[in-house]
Order: sequence, then structure tokens, then C-alpha cells
Amino acid sequence: MNLGTRLLGSLLVIPNVMLLFTKRKQSLADILTHTVVVRYEQPAPPVTAADKLRAICVNLGLVAAIIGIGDATFGPFLMLMSENDNLIPIRNDLVSYTDLLETYFRKNGAMPASLDVLGYKPESFKAHYVLTRDAVLYALFMLRGHNSYYSLYPKYDAATDTITWHCRSRGISEPLRRNCPDSQAADSSSVDNR
Repeated sequence: MNLGTRLLGSLLVIPNVMLLFTKRKQSLADILTHTVVVRYEQPAPPVTAADKLRAICVNLGLVAAIIGIGDATFGPFLMLMSENDNLIPIRNDLVSYTDLLETYFRKNGAMPASLDVLGYKPESFKAHYVLTRDAVLYALFMLRGHNSYYSLYPKYDAATDTITWHCRSRGISEPLRRNCPDSQAADSSSVDNR
């Protein structure tokens, strides 16, 4: 850029710099033409009762839509979490009962007549634990308003001296134990409340 272009550019900027120093923030052109920029705010129109009712209805509709979308999106997840929270103590009780039953069997050569002889106090107060004559262990409880159960029944293998617990459940979305074969042999209709 040559000197003439710089000088012309400076002369064009100087009138606008005057904005910083004038009381009404006027440039040189505003002063020469006697103009002032004035902010004008138009008053808001009056709000009628119908407008208020419409706004309330729209807001309620938005809230209902957000709740519906949230329930459809997170409802099953929250229900599963709640179900798992209720089932964890029952699973823990059944694991403890099966360990105690195996110990009792190895010591006495037979399963006990009832769970009372094991001296175990259950962690869950929501389940009723029953041991049938066939040594099937049941946990009976309510889940989402329905009668549900876990059942475990032992299969003893004399060759390896091991007990395998077979599982069955009703009304529960997750398995009771890992590596526990599901079987149709245990049925809650055979529960004996001795």
C-alpha cells in the first residue's frame, strides 16, 4: 500500500472514532446532519386470558411429552434395576442355603427335613424359603404384583462326590446363578410347607 492509500484510510476512520468521545455516541456524519440514533422499544401487547391458557396447555403438553419419552426410554431400564435390587438378597440367601445344604449332606449323608436345622437367618424378608421332601429349595416371592419363584434342586454324582444344582424360575428376567442348568423338573406346584 502506498502513502496516499494509508492517508485516505486514516481520514475515513477518524470520523467514526468520534463515537467514543461524544455524549450521544454520534459520528462526524451524525453531527453534520443533526441526527441521533434513538432506541425505541415497542410495548408488549396485553396478554389475554386465552393467551395464558394456551401457554399453560402448551407447557403441560411439553412436560407430558418429556415424561412419556423418558418413561419409554428409561422405564424398562429402571424397572430392571429395581428388580435386580429386590432379587440380590434372595440370590444371596439361596447361595448360602445351597452351601449349607451341601455341607449338611456331606456330614449326614442326606438332606435335612427342613431349612430350620441349618440355623441360617435369611437376608431377604420379601421371600419365603421352602425345602420340599425331594430336597427342592424354593424362594417364593412377589415381583411386580405377580407370584414368582426361584427353585433349585440337587443332583448328586457319587462318582465325583459333587452336587449340581439345577435351576428354574418364573417371572424373573435374569438367571439365578451362573452355570446353573435350567430344568423343567422343579415346579412350584410341588411345594410342601412342612
